[in-house]
Amino acid sequence: MASDKKNKDKDKNKEKSHKNKDKNKSKSKNPTESVAPKTAREDTDDKKETLEKATPIVSEVRETIECNGETESKSEAEGIQSSVSTGVTWTGPTYFFTQSNTLPPIDIPPDVQTTILTLPVFTTQTNQRVKIDAFFQLIIGSIITAPSFAYTFNIQLYRNSSSIVSIDVVANGYSKPVSIGVFQELPTLTWTDIPPTIGMQKYEICVRRITLGNENHIDSVSVFTRALNAIVFP
Repeated sequence: MASDKKNKDKDKNKEKSHKNKDKNKSKSKNPTESVAPKTAREDTDDKKETLEKATPIVSEVRETIECNGETESKSEAEGIQSSVSTGVTWTGPTYFFTQSNTLPPIDIPPDVQTTILTLPVFTTQTNQRVKIDAFFQLIIGSIITAPSFAYTFNIQLYRNSSSIVSIDVVANGYSKPVSIGVFQELPTLTWTDIPPTIGMQKYEICVRRITLGNENHIDSVSVFTRALNAIVFP
């Protein structure tokens, strides 16, 4: 009887040990199953975050290549292209001038060409544009007792002793009060010259008082305030 009881106790202990082993196995399996999906999700989230961070960088690189070419910005590239296509570096215009409003005035004698302004201008390239502007004040004295007067002036612009512009200022049979004897003309001249040579270009304004058949009751002619300007463009 005692041996039977001992055998039964041994069988119960074996069953308990087997159950405990099964429980331990199930416990050891459960953590693995619960952790594995979590780790996979974290890996997926990390990869997604990495891709999202990388996407803007790729986009920025693509925009840089499309807009800027290899290394230069668009504005720099346009500036370089413009400079290469023209072959000229812009340095700005050069300004020359001469002027006077001091006494005494320059007398203009009859039928003699008189230089009233001289301006040396320097060019650095052939066929450069030279913009010229001139102004002067002609003081005309007529015979006070005469009821009318007439005059003709020829004005010429010279470059290196060659005439490039010629204009006439004419007053034909103007009536006037017998008590007034002084009148004035304010001739102006503007011109763009293109000298074919490099170096000094001498510009002159000359006035000729034409008397034969064109002048009547004129006592004197003189030039007071005067100016001659030139701008040389590259």
